[in-house]
Amino acid sequence: MTAVRFFVEIGVEEMPSQYVRPILESLTQGISNGLIGSRLYHEPLSSHATPRRLVIWGTVLAQQTPKQTVVKGPLLSVAYDSEGRQTAALEGFCRRVGLDPEKLHDIEDNGKRYLAATISEAMHRANAILPEVLSQAFQALPLPRSMRWGVGDYRFIRPVRWIALWIGEELVPWTLAGVPSQAITYGNRTDHPESLPYKDPDHYWSCLEEGRVILPFETRKQQIVEQGQQLAQKVGGHVDWDSELLEEVSNLVEWPTPFLGSFDEQYLAVPAPVLVTSMKVHQRYFPVYDNRGKLLPAFIGVRNGIGDRLDLVVRGNQKVLRARLADAQYFFNLDRAAPLSDHLPALKQVIFHAKMGSYGEKLERMHHVWHETQGWWDLDPAEAAVADQVIDLYKTDLLTHVVQEFPELEGEMGAIYARLEGESPLIADAIGEQYRPKSPTDSIPATRLGQWLVLMDRLDTLVLAYAAGLKPSGSEDPFALRRAALAVGRVVSEVDASLLRNRTVREMIRKVAHLHQISDSVVDDVYELVVQRLANYLQSEFSSALIQAALRAPQPWNRLRDRIRWMMELTQDEAWTSVAQAFKRAHRVLQTDWGEPLAVELADLRTPVEQNLWLAVKDLESENFSPEAWWNAAKEVAIAIHAVFDQVLVMDPDATVKQRRLSLLRRANQGLGRYFDLSVVE
Repeated sequence: MTAVRFFVEIGVEEMPSQYVRPILESLTQGISNGLIGSRLYHEPLSSHATPRRLVIWGTVLAQQTPKQTVVKGPLLSVAYDSEGRQTAALEGFCRRVGLDPEKLHDIEDNGKRYLAATISEAMHRANAILPEVLSQAFQALPLPRSMRWGVGDYRFIRPVRWIALWIGEELVPWTLAGVPSQAITYGNRTDHPESLPYKDPDHYWSCLEEGRVILPFETRKQQIVEQGQQLAQKVGGHVDWDSELLEEVSNLVEWPTPFLGSFDEQYLAVPAPVLVTSMKVHQRYFPVYDNRGKLLPAFIGVRNGIGDRLDLVVRGNQKVLRARLADAQYFFNLDRAAPLSDHLPALKQVIFHAKMGSYGEKLERMHHVWHETQGWWDLDPAEAAVADQVIDLYKTDLLTHVVQEFPELEGEMGAIYARLEGESPLIADAIGEQYRPKSPTDSIPATRLGQWLVLMDRLDTLVLAYAAGLKPSGSEDPFALRRAALAVGRVVSEVDASLLRNRTVREMIRKVAHLHQISDSVVDDVYELVVQRLANYLQSEFSSALIQAALRAPQPWNRLRDRIRWMMELTQDEAWTSVAQAFKRAHRVLQTDWGEPLAVELADLRTPVEQNLWLAVKDLESENFSPEAWWNAAKEVAIAIHAVFDQVLVMDPDATVKQRRLSLLRRANQGLGRYFDLSVVE
């Protein structure tokens, strides 16, 4: 089949930067799916986008591929009567498919003969099909926010201003949102707002350069980085490029022109995070640092358009930033007039949630849990001595002026103020780490006290939220409980030594719940959420079965990845299948509640195979085993379990004998399941 090039541009008012890439990807996929469904697909499509345009091109078939459909009709025996005449059933089928009887053929289905018709669908040319494919893909875009603009029922996040559809060198008639396809485009709004006519898709690319538009996202980003770094070097600095901000700015402009701005050195007395937040979040500037990582009184901004009269642009941006930094300086000085501890009483008036009380009540709950569980935590004496003070101070920065102006700095400002007030570094570091990990790619707190604070805080939130009926559902999670659960799982599983002194996460959740008179059903729900979120997080590295086997074991979760990797190695051992099957054989029997287990001694057992299992289990129960020694003992226990099932009747008519055998199997499985729950592995 002959293939032809096609090219489409949809020009719009400026789209929000965070939607540019998702919309382009969804539209490209929608068009590809439409081409496949229309029998025109030839090869993968190419696409680019700026804030003002979506451009997709590629090669499609000039004409639809053939498609034939076999339609089954009446039984051959029913189509004609005994004298060979056509019956009403045959005539009705011919009318339905639009064919004469002589054009039918017979087929066999389940040993019976039927008449059938082969229907060939018409093969339309691409220029007749593509407009509808494009319109349907555009209207099916999954948009977070949209509204109607202008004529018709179409919805989009911004008005459509111009469109063009080319097949080969032919401009194809097409209308989208009341806008007709035309051989024109528009340049950069600042430098070339007039329309730019072009002859064909090849000519289009040179028109973009004339109109000061860089279509590829990566080229715009590279231009910002290269030119911005050169500008920073002029003041002896460099830019640490924030990937999220860089992507945002690259999708705000069509022709990026970086510029170097500066601010008064007096503002460097304000903590760097405040200045950086003012620049990055409020103004979308890139801060400049010296070679020691210290903030310089300079920034990189990006203009949309060429560099004409750039001096005016720089002065205007510096003026705006100066006002921002003056406000930040004022708020910082205002906060320094009172210590953090002065804000503690007022936290009782700050509502955490209507169903969970105030922040003051949250701190009281955490003090109570800490005092009741001090022996559970593996903190050194210096850390334990300041734990109450950490709880008192870690939320007080919510009432500072800087955090109320810059909520992104919660915790970070608390740590800064604590250091300035002369608090212990242990306290300040823990306060500063309280929101980590902020994302799946963020690291857990580096300090032991910071890890402890994250667990205390998130467990209180999770247990109280679930008790109040605030469970996340579907895509709704307004209180970020899934993120809180993942934080718990990651902190517990990524530390080298158990933070909970060999206590499990479930035990800690139960303790928090019971201290607040909350039911065990909440404990189960919260624990399952933590398991689910951690399992999902680890799925990019390990199989689901291995993750679940490690998480469901009775061991604490510290160094969980190492344990899963070890299990992966064990699965290559020729004895793995025997051990796993032995565990499952016993597990199936033990799922029934057979009553209280008995204490079994070697002398209580009648047969050699039972005695061999008892001896093997005794070895497996050693507390001083290395993992390698445990595995060797586990293999012996597996052999003994198989022998018991093969050679004796576990469910002996004698109730005492039966209970002893079941009790011995329970001990065996407790040993085999020491590191992994083998019931969930293949």
